[in-house]
Amino acid sequence: MSVKVFALLFSLFLVQCVVTAAPHSQFADCVPGTTFFNGCATCTCQKNGALSCPLVACQKYANYDSSMDYED
Repeated sequence: MSVKVFALLFSLFLVQCVVTAAPHSQFADCVPGTTFFNGCATCTCQKNGALSCPLVACQKYANYDSSMDYED
């Protein structure tokens, strides 16, 4: 594998590992310091009450079809 291809793939991997935070109002039961598994990754409740989950490429969502209703 060439260095350029490896660098591109590694960069894409890093982009998918970026952490996102959701507003506290959507997750009223989010107790700071607690963690839980959402079916794909381990999420953490931050000190400010925001929920953060890593954006990983989960097989469950890999071929997401918005017309279907997925359950968590």
